[in-house]
Amino acid sequence: MNAKTISRRKFAQLLGIGAATVVVRPPLSFAKPTQSVATPLAEGGNIVRLSANENPYGPCPKALQAITDSFGLACRYPDEHNNVLIDKLAKLNGVNHDQILLGDGSGEILKLCAETFTGTQNGKLVAADPTFEAILNNASANGAEVVKVPLTSSFAHDLPKMLAAAKGGLIYVCNPNNPTASVTPKDELRDFIAKTSPETMILVDEAYFHFADSPEYESVIPLVKEHPSLIVSARSRRFTGWPDYAAVIVSRKRKQSRGCAEIKCGTALTAWRWLPRLRAWTIQITSQTVSV
Repeated sequence: MNAKTISRRKFAQLLGIGAATVVVRPPLSFAKPTQSVATPLAEGGNIVRLSANENPYGPCPKALQAITDSFGLACRYPDEHNNVLIDKLAKLNGVNHDQILLGDGSGEILKLCAETFTGTQNGKLVAADPTFEAILNNASANGAEVVKVPLTSSFAHDLPKMLAAAKGGLIYVCNPNNPTASVTPKDELRDFIAKTSPETMILVDEAYFHFADSPEYESVIPLVKEHPSLIVSARSRRFTGWPDYAAVIVSRKRKQSRGCAEIKCGTALTAWRWLPRLRAWTIQITSQTVSV
């Protein structure tokens, strides 16, 4: 593939711009991904781990109160609370109750999609390069071929080349993209979804939609009704402490923004027909009462 690659200098400049937006910040940590020594509790709020994308200021007062109020329910399984949350998410996003699946963080949603829609029988995974690597590892473990398509010179997904590389299986679009913090324009993404064959599933990961202030960004959740092969996944645990959700498959996360990295609940939004297949791969308890 004769694709244009991203220079280290340009990528470093992009990261530098993101880091410069932090006006007031605690000491920084450039620790390795796997820490050999645990951070002392007393110092937990005094370190910023750039590689982990955590909120170093901790949970906000409302999140702390919600966590405290949930302790009395720790003896119960979260099933009934899951249903209440699903009802609220369905109303919020204009979808039906049977179009939403909760998971143990958005990471589980991505894993479920890889296990359900990729593999020797289902097809390959097509993803950008670089992008969030977890689902690439999930697909490889499931025996699927993983095709990496370099980002464009503007750090957007090269959707035409991704579409050309796909045949069945799953296309993964992380928008905004991790780790480049770049946005794939809404018109390009809409056109790409419309052109993709129904035989190919599309997973749009909207984990960092909270930070997308570009006029070129747009959530694809409203497109789920029009395109049954779309799943949207979203997560919010690091910044909000609230669940993630997925639907064309759309995925989102909410834990980070409220400073609750250890408390997570994932959500998938998609056509109802896919939920039984996805549920077949879920763990028995799909989310934690505290996070719900």
